Amino acid sequence: MNYKVNKIMPVESGVSQTTGNNWVSQTIVVEENTPNVQYPNKYVLQLMNDKVNMAQTLREGDMVEVGFYSTVREFQTKAGKQMFAQENRCWKILKVES
Repeated sequence: MNYKVNKIMPVESGVSQTTGNNWVSQTIVVEENTPNVQYPNKYVLQLMNDKVNMAQTLREGDMVEVGFYSTVREFQTKAGKQMFAQENRCWKILKVES
């Protein structure tokens, strides 16, 4: 399935509080390119570290083929509340001809 790139966020970077390793991240929003669908699904995809390089040539509006997996991480707030966050980690993003 092909997707349309709706939004490309700026690259972010930092240092992991747990490991002390540097990290780089970029978030991209894509929308399913499905004909005759009134409300196509959108996905927020996160590219991490070396995967950020895959998005350097992308522009909003480009058609892409993506590979991603969903993962859920558990954490506690400072108030002790148990929370969950879902992330869609992108491992492949290729520009396709529209």
